[in-house]
Amino acid sequence: EAFSADVSHEFKNPLAAIRSSAELLQDTSISQQEHKQFTDAILDEVTHLQSLLTGVRRISRIDGGIEQELQEEIDVQTFIQNVSARVQKAYPQTCITTELSQTKTAKLNGELFDRLLSNLLENAASFATQVYVSANIETKKQTKLFLTVSDNGPGISESESKKIFNRFYSTRTNSEESSHAHTGLGLSIVKAIVDAYEGTITVSRDAQLGGAKFEVMLSLK
Repeated sequence: EAFSADVSHEFKNPLAAIRSSAELLQDTSISQQEHKQFTDAILDEVTHLQSLLTGVRRISRIDGGIEQELQEEIDVQTFIQNVSARVQKAYPQTCITTELSQTKTAKLNGELFDRLLSNLLENAASFATQVYVSANIETKKQTKLFLTVSDNGPGISESESKKIFNRFYSTRTNSEESSHAHTGLGLSIVKAIVDAYEGTITVSRDAQLGGAKFEVMLSLK
């Protein structure tokens, strides 16, 4: 019920903005420039709503549990390198470095693991110019996968770290502009995936880079 109330609240602002711009477009006296401005505003809000819907659907699916039939043997090193390269293209101003020693194959849901990685990397890249990724699998029983994503951004305060995984929570201010859509669901989706794998995730300040450091452990079955 609380999640439904949050979803309703998050949809109100973009819907109100769309209605407002649409009403202004009905004024036949507006200039061509104003017409474009209001049209662009509607398109931006529609894109935002689409991102919200996608995020809500993902969380609902994850909350329903991991579909075991979609588990597959994944080459962790290659998988992380491919996702890192894709995020690197989307954030050319950020340098993403990977260190993937002692990684082997692991049985994972490829779609969920991709989303977990993408969300962590995109979050870091949107705040930083340097992102560092490391991963390894527990060598003895190979029942745990450890992943670390660090950056040289502004970091996350102790008070924010307690709320950072809440659904729709964002540390961004209204004045912070970005060419990428942000819904406040990215890290909550990461947390949902980690919970689905009976794992853990923590956030702290990276001693070397100075920014945020996310440490993930996934249980492999």
